[in-house]
Amino acid sequence: AETSQWATFSPEDILALVKEKNFKAKHIVITGGEPCMVDLTPLCESLEEQGYSTQIETSGTFEIMTTAKCWVTVSPKIKMRGGYDILASAMLRANEIKHPVATEQNVDDLKALLALHQVENT
Repeated sequence: AETSQWATFSPEDILALVKEKNFKAKHIVITGGEPCMVDLTPLCESLEEQGYSTQIETSGTFEIMTTAKCWVTVSPKIKMRGGYDILASAMLRANEIKHPVATEQNVDDLKALLALHQVENT
C-alpha cells in the first residue's frame, strides 16, 4: 500500500533484504525520484564488497556521491518546469547520458547541453 511516509534503511538493511530475498541479479540500479539527494557511497560500497555491481540513474541536478566503480547514468530533464540546473560535475562524471529523442528540437537541446558542459563526443 502506498504511504506518504518515508522509510529509512541503512546500507546493511538493504543488503540484508537483498540476501533474504535471494535475488539472482548481481547488478543493482539505484534510481528514483532523485537518488543523488543522499550520499550513496556507503550503500554502493556495501553492495560492491558483496560482489554486486552498482549503477545510479540521476537527473544530474545534485552532486553525485558514490564509489569510483559505480556506473553513472545521467538522464537530464532539459527545460523541465521548476527543474534544477544540471551540474557540470554530473555531466563529466557520467558513464552514459540517457536522453529521449522525439523531435529535432530534442537533439538540439542535447547538443546545447553537451556543449555547455564541454562533454565531447566519444
